[in-house]
Amino acid sequence: MKNKILLLIILILIFFGCKKSPFHENLLPGPWYTIPVEMKAWTMFKPGSYWIYKNEVTGISDSSNYKYGPYYEEDKCINCPQYQKIWYFVTSPFFVKFKLIGGADSNARLELTTRMHIDGSKTLTYNTLMHPDNLIDSSDYCTTYRSLGVFNNFVVNGNVFNNVIGTRVDRRANCFYGDAYYYETYFAKNIGILKFHSHMSTGDTTMTLVKWHTIQ
Repeated sequence: MKNKILLLIILILIFFGCKKSPFHENLLPGPWYTIPVEMKAWTMFKPGSYWIYKNEVTGISDSSNYKYGPYYEEDKCINCPQYQKIWYFVTSPFFVKFKLIGGADSNARLELTTRMHIDGSKTLTYNTLMHPDNLIDSSDYCTTYRSLGVFNNFVVNGNVFNNVIGTRVDRRANCFYGDAYYYETYFAKNIGILKFHSHMSTGDTTMTLVKWHTIQ
């Protein structure tokens, strides 16, 4: 009987000792940068969410539906910063993928992959939203990221939104794809993208939110 009890205790210890820890609990050496909860409120959604956008140029409305995800990734570099990453895909004629990346000093960011490309066929991925409490401007050789500010009484298709964050991404000419162009994106908390505007040599495109259902 004692042997059976001892065996049971050993099995229990093995079970709990081998149980997989929740996400990012077993940290690798080095600083760990997670995605703040506040950032997720602007950008992270669950299956069942959808957004209907109107193309202001053509007058055609189309939907963006949560396709699959979320997916999680942890950096595996030893003794270096670890960045939490979460992403999901949508079915849409213009948006493709939303990826959140943790950052130091609340510099978490959203990488948005869109079909609104200069040649109308390829996709383009770029940083478009930093942490809402730490909107900063930055640039590199090819790209400038800037905050357009925070807006109240922001009207889109008859709906009024407050605390709207606007961002802009400029790409210089002859850097990636020839001509210069820019994107402007406006976000609302718990809703997502309200307005998306692209300015390219081939013409302008503006998508505005008509209807939505979001699950967080």
